[in-house]
Amino acid sequence: MFDFITDEHKMIQEAARDFAQKAIAPIAEHFDETGEFPIDTVRQMGELGFMG
Repeated sequence: MFDFITDEHKMIQEAARDFAQKAIAPIAEHFDETGEFPIDTVRQMGELGFMG
């Protein structure tokens, strides 16, 4: 169905999903409740290439 999605895209998608499940999901409620900005998590995202 989505023939335009390459193996590289799939790897990036899997890495992003894994990061979200392990690094974001466990702390998301805290940041939602406090309104704090998760700068350390955003830095990790940058190191992984998720920030452009």
